[in-house]
Amino acid sequence: MPKSIEKPEYIKKALGLNRDAPVPVSYMDKVEQLAGSLALNIVGDSTRISKSKSDRRATLILSEGHYSLALNPRRLHPSKLDRKQKSPFVYREDGVNNVVTIYNGKTVKSLTVGQFQKGKNSDSYSFIPIEKNCKTGI
Repeated sequence: MPKSIEKPEYIKKALGLNRDAPVPVSYMDKVEQLAGSLALNIVGDSTRISKSKSDRRATLILSEGHYSLALNPRRLHPSKLDRKQKSPFVYREDGVNNVVTIYNGKTVKSLTVGQFQKGKNSDSYSFIPIEKNCKTGI
């Protein structure tokens, strides 16, 4: 959130409103100018769709004169994002022979199921299971 709109008192001071005064929906164009590259949509007691071309969008819920931020359930929280890129490995388990065959894009290696299970929880690798094709046997 831009510092200029981080707190209600900053917005109200910039708009020339008293600290206790509500921010009218009609002032949202000015609030967007304060925010910079953020488009503000409003739903609830009043509806406003921003005309801003900004890629960054926020939806505010207006209820009884108070604004609150509408959460986006599809947005991943930064703490849940894995910033470290993992190397992909495809693997196929052969339960009959108790062997797992892994392929990293260059080499093929066979491990016992136990060895594979120990390494599967690695933070450095992403493991992708594949099924044996019954028609080709591969």
